[in-house]
Amino acid sequence: MSKQDDRLEEKIIALEEGVQPEKVMGGRSNSSELQSLVNLAASIRDLPHPELDQQTIQSDKRRLISAARDKNRASRNFKATKSSGFTGLWLFVPAVAGVALILLMVFVLAAGAGLYYSGPRGAQAAILSDATGVLEVSETGVAGDWRLATNGDHVRSGQRLRTGDESWVTLEFFDGTRTTLAPNTDLVLNKIDGNWGDELQVELIQNEGETNHQVIPLQGDQATYQVFTPSGEASVKGTSFSVLVEETGVSLFTVETGEVLVNNDGFETFVSAGQSVVTELGVPMDVLSYKFTLQGAYGPKSGNTRYVDGVAFKVRGWTSVEGNPTEGDFVEVEGRINKKGEWVADTITKLNASVAFEGTFTGLVTEQAGNIWTI
Repeated sequence: MSKQDDRLEEKIIALEEGVQPEKVMGGRSNSSELQSLVNLAASIRDLPHPELDQQTIQSDKRRLISAARDKNRASRNFKATKSSGFTGLWLFVPAVAGVALILLMVFVLAAGAGLYYSGPRGAQAAILSDATGVLEVSETGVAGDWRLATNGDHVRSGQRLRTGDESWVTLEFFDGTRTTLAPNTDLVLNKIDGNWGDELQVELIQNEGETNHQVIPLQGDQATYQVFTPSGEASVKGTSFSVLVEETGVSLFTVETGEVLVNNDGFETFVSAGQSVVTELGVPMDVLSYKFTLQGAYGPKSGNTRYVDGVAFKVRGWTSVEGNPTEGDFVEVEGRINKKGEWVADTITKLNASVAFEGTFTGLVTEQAGNIWTI
């Protein structure tokens, strides 16, 4: 290896280690061509580009140095006669230009590869929309690390969200999937990612509160959408469903469309549209039940029984009550019809305006006689 090769390799390595260009060139007599090459390499080094793993970096470095050696060997073996006035020094100029071109190509290819493997634009973040009330985001979840967030903000893997009283927000993912947080919800964004071809990869940890999920049908074998709670886990490929987590860790999974696989301590069950299931720590998974929704005037209390326009339902320890409704207030009740045929409320929410009585419920039709249907 020539002295010029040694100096070129030495300076490239120094640049890779973060030494400033003026220090790399200082203290020695250097040719203008070598000075230009070092300045070019330093400029390219400062350009933003994705991080590559160490194995790729070392491979690119070896190819760069090898190319520089080959160029200079060729220039030494192709010297002209004295009468022509050319020497190997003059032939070093195209060699330096060749090395510069190779260096530029290495960085361009590395940047392109990094952008490809990082996935489509926006895959590593969700955008906040439809935010009302108080919304906070944190990097760690510890006291003092929370800051206010608003519409248009981007949230990423590892961050944590929480909503205050009467506060809502929706997360929009790059493929069109949407997740809505209801008031007093605590959610960890364990993973937000995706590959080319709309392969969304989402893992959410719901500590408390209620979320609603509108999942676009997932594409590809690597696409995932999972919601973890203290007592259960939901995995979907494309559906709409909601998850309610109480302070005790009891979780309610309710499916609106499609199908959701719910796991609890190793036990799995598929929950279909119109069905729901309750999971609890250390307790076998509850049997599937069918949901109901009531809207109307809140009636009198009788033990653990409540009424909406004369329709009776039960309340349990996990029933969530929002707005402190009293008799005569208009409310919305969402709950389940259990295997005993009991109507059990999961949420009771006071409404701001009077509404006409409405009621919906789901189930299997077991008998039909005229205008009377048994479900």
